[in-house]
Amino acid sequence: MNKNKIIHWFIIGTFVSLYFAVSLISMIHVISFFELSNPRWLAISLAISFEIGAAASLASIIVLEKMNKTIVWILFWTLTLIQAMGNSFYSFVNLHDFYGWVELFGLTEEEPLFQKRILSIISGAILPLVALGFIKSLIDYIKPSKEVDILLDEKPIFTPDNVLVEKKKMNK
Repeated sequence: MNKNKIIHWFIIGTFVSLYFAVSLISMIHVISFFELSNPRWLAISLAISFEIGAAASLASIIVLEKMNKTIVWILFWTLTLIQAMGNSFYSFVNLHDFYGWVELFGLTEEEPLFQKRILSIISGAILPLVALGFIKSLIDYIKPSKEVDILLDEKPIFTPDNVLVEKKKMNK
């Protein structure tokens, strides 16, 4: 395997690993939110579905050209907002000993409940955005460029000793 292939697969592996790690944490967080109104097995199913749905909708927005993108964008933002809310809820319920953070950002004059809400939103809502940022970066990396699409529409003509002479448009 040459160096470029190793680098290529390293980049893909890194983005996929980061996406799965952040998505798994987000999914675990969102389960506690869905358990507010569902049994555990259904909360787990919903959390998994939301993670897959968010990634699928982002991929379809980027890759597929024949879709109604308005509906997909609405689904994408709805799924992402629910994930952000679920992560924020988990952070809020499990947040303890945050006074150092309050001092760091100068929120000592604010009410403790407000301080806890702000930190919960910041620490929880960012997870789905980070996960989707990784998956979008991966899709952008592996998606062929327009130049590649144009080249695929052309048929190269070679001489007997494999020298490129010209390119002719292929009939599709």
